[in-house]
Amino acid sequence: MNNRAERLRAYWEQWRGSRFVFGRADCAWFVARWLDRELHAEPTFESRMRTDFTYTTKLGALRTLENGGGYEAIVTRYLGEPREEWELPAVGDVALFENLDGAETLGVMCGAVIVAPAQEGVAAVGAERLLACWALDAVGQQ
Repeated sequence: MNNRAERLRAYWEQWRGSRFVFGRADCAWFVARWLDRELHAEPTFESRMRTDFTYTTKLGALRTLENGGGYEAIVTRYLGEPREEWELPAVGDVALFENLDGAETLGVMCGAVIVAPAQEGVAAVGAERLLACWALDAVGQQ
């Protein structure tokens, strides 16, 4: 595989048979593992999350979000400022979006859709639900 879209599709396929589990297989972990695959950062995003995010339940996840100032504040601490509203998202960028239940969720841009873990496997929602986006190619350059 030679481009990011193909790598993202392969990553997405790996998650297809997984079940959603808070603190192990949820939207934050989906994004952290994607970043590690693409960026090869040290320390890894997954290892940083193991230190910063120790929740195992929905209530624990909500408390972590509240204590951290919400998804946008937390992701910005890890990745820097999000793209400006007028900047087009690129495949592989980290996305904050409103899921079909109206809750904020993290995922990864894949063209005109955002992919993220669902209760079973992975789901895709339209990019019109995008709230904020962080450029993958800008991570670590700030």
